[in-house]
Amino acid sequence: MIPSSYPDATEIARLTARMLLEIKAVHFNANQPFKLASGLPSPLVEDLTTDGGSKLSFVDAIRETGATCAHTAVIFYYGIFPETEKTLGDHGVALHSLCTWWDVLAEAKAQGSFDANTLTEVEAFLNAPRDWQEANKDRV
Repeated sequence: MIPSSYPDATEIARLTARMLLEIKAVHFNANQPFKLASGLPSPLVEDLTTDGGSKLSFVDAIRETGATCAHTAVIFYYGIFPETEKTLGDHGVALHSLCTWWDVLAEAKAQGSFDANTLTEVEAFLNAPRDWQEANKDRV
């Protein structure tokens, strides 16, 4: 292994989550969920990678030009839909991310960035996203 001065992946995720919160790139809204490109509700602004569908569209477009594409990188990845990485992997694409919802939630709790009810709703979403979306689909 080559030594480096870079922090480990856990610290990178924590610092990325902190930066996203500090610049207000992440906003939780439990009272009026956001509508994702997929049409499903979420208590966080439009994401960068949820289920990987839009990433596959980009990969296919790149490949149609004759180029190769085996990786996609995002700053923020939901990390709560287990099928995402398999879907991308089946398409020959590896996903790389700096942080996930869990990292952002942990940092939001540590900073006291949102009220307790909002954080509870976000955590409920993370623990059972499809159930939360179904229960909140009429609120978007």
